[in-house]
Parts: sequence; C-alpha cells; structure tokens
Amino acid sequence: MSENSGEIKMPSAEHKVTSFRFQKALEVNRALVTTPPEVKGWENFYNLPDGIRPVVATTHMTDTDVQIGASIFSPLVDVGVASLQTNQTDALIGKLVALAGKENFFNIANTFEEGKPHFQLNPENFVAMAQAVNEKDKTMVIASHSPVYDKRQLPDTAGIAAAIVANLTDRVILPVAVEIKSEERVGMSDDMVTSAKKLAQGKRPPSQVHIAEPIFLDELPAEYKTSQADVFAALGLLDGARRKNMTASEKALALKTLRRLQKQGEVVLMAQAAELPKEMRGKWDQVLAQDPMQNPI
Repeated sequence: MSENSGEIKMPSAEHKVTSFRFQKALEVNRALVTTPPEVKGWENFYNLPDGIRPVVATTHMTDTDVQIGASIFSPLVDVGVASLQTNQTDALIGKLVALAGKENFFNIANTFEEGKPHFQLNPENFVAMAQAVNEKDKTMVIASHSPVYDKRQLPDTAGIAAAIVANLTDRVILPVAVEIKSEERVGMSDDMVTSAKKLAQGKRPPSQVHIAEPIFLDELPAEYKTSQADVFAALGLLDGARRKNMTASEKALALKTLRRLQKQGEVVLMAQAAELPKEMRGKWDQVLAQDPMQNPI
C-alpha cells in the first residue's frame, strides 16, 4: 500500500458525478455478464491527493471490463469511456451508445478485419480525451491493452492510450484489474446471445474488481519519465501531416518518447498482474517473480 494510504477520504459534495442515465446503462451492461462485483483496494482511489483525476486503466480480458471499471467509479466521479470508433456506427451498439449518452464515449480509431478490431493511434482521439479531463472534469476509463480473445490472461504487449492521456492531464494512472470468476468465455460482444441466456438462467458468474496503487508518472525512474510537452510533440509522429514537417532530431525524440510510453504501459500491466491470480497474469507473472523491482511503483 502506498504512503498515501490511511484514513479514507470521501469525495466532496460539490464533486461532479456521472449522469444517472449513464450510470444505469453501465449497470445494465455489467448485469448481462456478472453479478455485482466485489471491489478491493478502494483506499488506493480515496487517498489520492485532492483534485487529482486519474486515468483509470482497466484490463480488457472481456468486452465488459472497461464498462465494469467505469461503473464502480460512476457514482463518485464523472466518467468518460474510451470506446471503439466503429461502435458508434454499429447497428445495435450505436443505438445503445446513443441511449447512454454519446457525450460519455470517446473514440479509439479502429477498423475490423476478420471480425477483430485493429487499432489506430489517432492523436485527435487522445487530445479529445485530455480536453474532456482538463476542461470538463471527466475521469477517463481506458483499456490498458488490446482485447483478449483466446484465453483470459494479460497479453504480452501493453497499450499506450492510457499513458498518453495521463501524460496530458494530471499525470496519474490508476490500474484496475477485473476478474470474472468463470473458466468459460464470457462478456465478449461477438457472443452476447450466450451471455443473455446465462442471465435468463441465473448463471452469471461472480467477479472482483482490484484497484491497484496509483502510478504517479512524475515519480517513475528516469528511464520511464516523459514530460507533457514531449508527449504532445510525440503525437506528431502519429499524424501524417505533422510528421512531414518534423526534423530528423524531432522524430528521434518522438520515437524515444513513444518507447517510454510503452514502458509506462508495461508498468500498468505489471500492477494489474500483481492483483490477479497467477493463471491470469500471462508473462507478467514471470516478470514479477524474476525481479519484482522491475515494477517501479
């Protein structure tokens, strides 16, 4: 537990929270997959310094992980959810998004190939999320990695979306691991009929949500650190028009920054792995066992 732990501090009465409509939509989405989760580690959220809006980085081992993570925080803060861009145009999901409130969803650019999403790092997406945090007091909930389809364990490769948005805002990431206690494939959007049948039969599995210690980016070792200015500049490497006007040295610095963002993403996966059973950790179980100090939290 971090040195910030101790007496639990409740949010102030003036703190803006998620709209009732969006709260109910998140609850309904969760209810299709699992019973109300047991939440562990609330002290890691409540003991954050006043005024900090962390980026909540959740696992993505089911298509409901992000929504479950958003749901538990929605009565306390005004959550925004990073969502696939194609969800907005999907015949069913698009209607559900509209009912929940489009203003609560923020695009992650993607295409679909062979039924699976392929993500695109679009700087405009991350700037929009950062503006929502900085100007509208949103708390962004973003998956820490690409969705897992074949087996429910953390993947080898970390995502960098949460790290980018955290760098452009209050520079704190709150790792959250969702553990649905079932050996079966659950909560995937391409098989929601099965989830609906289990709901009707009262066979939803239980779940736990683990809130890990916050990652303060400014307290990471030097080889992991990035500045807000460097991250914003690095986004130019992901933008074709801006990239054409970058010098060789600017491109080299941007690439170095992107690699450090990847390292920050790996720190998030290690924090999540430490909260999960060994069989869900993937390669991160070996990383933690070989050298726990590789996790610089």
